[in-house]
Parts: sequence; C-alpha cells; structure tokens
Amino acid sequence: MKLGDIVLIRFPQADLKSGKLRPALIIAISPSRHRDLLLALISSRLHQATLGFDEIINTSLQVLGSEIFNQITKSK
Repeated sequence: MKLGDIVLIRFPQADLKSGKLRPALIIAISPSRHRDLLLALISSRLHQATLGFDEIINTSLQVLGSEIFNQITKSK
C-alpha cells in the first residue's frame, strides 16, 4: 500500500459490531513498525454531509469516480 491508494476497510456501524466494506483513501502511513494508516472515507452520499465537518472534494470530476471504481473493483 502507498499514499493515494484506495483500499476497502470494514467500517463499523454505531453499535461497533456490524459493518460494511467501504472505500477509503490512504492519506498517510506511519513510519513506525506498526504501519498505521490515516484514511479518508469515501462516499457518494453528499446529501448526508455535515456542514463544517465533512470535506467535499471535487465532485464535478466524473474521471475521479471512474478511477475510484476501477481501483475498488481491482482490489476485490
């Protein structure tokens, strides 16, 4: 894995027991031996964004959506 990769992670629901595989962008990788990752979750559900908290990034690029879809399907 490297910076900028799209990965699938099991993201827990509020009960912390169940969850679904969700796409995430690798923002940073810890230089320690544990290789912790800083991830940004990816969603197409813009109507659920929280003003002042969520970041909406370049929603006008259809190419970006295609690239993310291609990377996700390759990693399955």
